[in-house]
Amino acid sequence: MFGFFKKNTRSTETKLYADLKPGERILKIFTEHIVPLMNENGFVFKKKEFSFIKKFDSFTQHIHVRKSKWNQRGEVCSFSLTFMVNSEFYSNWLKETYGNEVGGTVWYIEQPFWDVWTKDHNSGYDLEAHDNLEILEDLKYNLTELCFPFMNNISDFKGAADFLYSFYESPVWELMIVDFYFIAGEKDLALKVLYEIIDNYKKRNDVTPKLRERLKLRTDFFGVK
Repeated sequence: MFGFFKKNTRSTETKLYADLKPGERILKIFTEHIVPLMNENGFVFKKKEFSFIKKFDSFTQHIHVRKSKWNQRGEVCSFSLTFMVNSEFYSNWLKETYGNEVGGTVWYIEQPFWDVWTKDHNSGYDLEAHDNLEILEDLKYNLTELCFPFMNNISDFKGAADFLYSFYESPVWELMIVDFYFIAGEKDLALKVLYEIIDNYKKRNDVTPKLRERLKLRTDFFGVK
């Protein structure tokens, strides 16, 4: 059980800081109850952006709090979390290595994990609709038991390549895996994945010209025919 959707067992629901406007209330919830947890796990709170940042040598993890546009005091006070890992190093490496490649952003937490965060909650945590103490319990659980371990798979190039290789089937991610293994000094693994992609493309009829162009950049780089 993920805990996020446990049935409320309290006789009365707790509503924290209910006298505040929704935006102020959500910020107060995070400042008082979530920021200390994030700091303990290496994240820095950026109040202006309402984001948490954690930097590694070549990757930066982002957790952004999104407030619902439908929020209204006494009726709706909802927020959701979005996740991203990006690498400025990789973005620069792409341009230096392939010339016309652009990128460097690794988006994830889509499927199947996105369903874990939004199920039964209309794509967010609603402080008006649920007991606030239970929301905090479940939010902390999701962050520590699901989010942090999941994001930490993408904190170095070897780990990121291993993770993406086991998790994704999209050709876009496959090509990124080749790059990540090479940057990590694992040329043999990079070539292994590259040959798998080449064989896979031969069997498919849905590979776009752009993807074939991206593949050719890599076959030329590795001297693969």
